[in-house]
Amino acid sequence: LKSDTQTVYTRSITNPLGAVKYINQGKNNTIYLLQATDTDSPYLAAGQYRSFKGNAGKSKVTIGRVKRNLGNKSHVGLIATNRDYQVGGSGSVVEFDSLINFLDDYILDLNYARSDTQESNINFIETDDTFAGRTYAMDGESFSGIAKNIRLRRAVDRSYAGIRFKDVSPTYRAHVGFVGRNDYKSRNYWYGRTYRSQGTLRKITFHWNNRNRLNFRNEKTQEFYQFKIELETNFNFTGAIEWQHEPSEKFNGIQYGEQKDYEMSGQYHPSERFFTSFEIEKGESIAYRIEKPVIGDSTEYNLYNVFRFSDNFKISLGHRYSELKNKVTGEKFYAGEINRLELDYQIDGALSTRTIIEKNDFSDDYYLEALIQWKPNPYTILYAGGTQFYEEPNPFSDNLRLETSQIYLKYQYFYQPNS
Repeated sequence: LKSDTQTVYTRSITNPLGAVKYINQGKNNTIYLLQATDTDSPYLAAGQYRSFKGNAGKSKVTIGRVKRNLGNKSHVGLIATNRDYQVGGSGSVVEFDSLINFLDDYILDLNYARSDTQESNINFIETDDTFAGRTYAMDGESFSGIAKNIRLRRAVDRSYAGIRFKDVSPTYRAHVGFVGRNDYKSRNYWYGRTYRSQGTLRKITFHWNNRNRLNFRNEKTQEFYQFKIELETNFNFTGAIEWQHEPSEKFNGIQYGEQKDYEMSGQYHPSERFFTSFEIEKGESIAYRIEKPVIGDSTEYNLYNVFRFSDNFKISLGHRYSELKNKVTGEKFYAGEINRLELDYQIDGALSTRTIIEKNDFSDDYYLEALIQWKPNPYTILYAGGTQFYEEPNPFSDNLRLETSQIYLKYQYFYQPNS
């Protein structure tokens, strides 16, 4: 179901009452069908600078996929989706896609998608904003949109290069996908080269990338340059240094000046018992969500560690911090962290468990997930688990209150008839 236009995002079925899925994978053809009923349907209305979301209530979801293998790892295919809302209205997308390998080193990706939207007359998006002469509010309007993608890549032993043109019209929506931005024409060019040696530094790769974005009135809204160096050593350490430069960006009709960003990351795997990685990013970014957006100073870092105590048991710890503050006053537009603990235990060859605990400052909640997986053979999988979200009732309380809870069960069996 993967597509460069994000036509399908199965997690947009957020609270299924029930679902049936059928997959048939043959030598030359693949067929995928899914029918589901969602009791809490997220509605995402994309825009040029921001998206609007709401809950459309109950809906029926249909996804179909046909794919034809052409040999040489090439294929052509068709994706079709439809969502009928109980409150009225519907949304559908039909997409043609292909991947063609030719002349040994070249890969061509083509996507062409058309969406058709019929709004209901029951409004669940509270805004007066408009797009392409229409309103985001649900008022019975109907319209169609187009998304196109062309990407040509070439990869040889020590270098690669590519170009990509992607257009998404102001009226394009993917009701079972994840399209949060439209009304743009993106032009992307990149090149990379790798050098190898037998010494301590085994591999070094240089990346260059340029992207320009225009709206459908052919006004330039973003200019972006990136240069990146990746390193690989003989002592199980890999790292990267990256520079990003935006000479200009247009947001909500305002033209902003240059923004610079620097990033450093690394991964170290000294033994099977321990793994660690880090990522530090510092630079400039627009505070998009305040009333009068300005360019601020941004800082972000991520730390991730894995401790494997035995072949059956491991603990993973993750920490992420992110902030954006005013360049003049130092006032923080936002700041917060996400801390995550994951416990994995393999009971035997078929049965395993996973427990996740997460504290999120940005959503101000605690997340708990428990999962049991049973996989007696490659053709059979059973999942059983549950998720819960907890919140503090008020800033002065030390108690946690359960906000939402969900349990789930999934059984999957692959049947291969005798040839």
